[in-house]
Amino acid sequence: MSRVTVNSTPIIGLSIVGQLTLLSDLFDEVYVSAAVYQEIVHHHAPRHYGKEELKRLVNEGVFRLYHVKNRSLVESLYGKFHAGELEVIIGAKELGAQAVVMDEHAARSLSKQFFLTSFFRKKSPTSKRSESGR
Repeated sequence: MSRVTVNSTPIIGLSIVGQLTLLSDLFDEVYVSAAVYQEIVHHHAPRHYGKEELKRLVNEGVFRLYHVKNRSLVESLYGKFHAGELEVIIGAKELGAQAVVMDEHAARSLSKQFFLTSFFRKKSPTSKRSESGR
């Protein structure tokens, strides 16, 4: 069974192009941490990309809301990383997931230290490297 935890930017990006359910097509279980959910659904930004779609998918049980148990680890690393990024990584370890979906380079590097595979990489317009980073 494939499990994945997802950060906010991939959720927002997939929602903008109408493909948020692609995650549930690719993975058996898709988890959204409480911090990521809060950031997307309860954030007071002028644009609410992903808000309604994420709420619906969680309410329907397509995506699962997860509350990280190891709050002290989140708090000890907070400041170097955002709460959502930390909860995605720590939540993945707590859930026994092998992968995370996130865009931030530093957070992806941290996820590797936790022996997680990360998906979703923004391609820089000036980058000559391939999408796989090779």
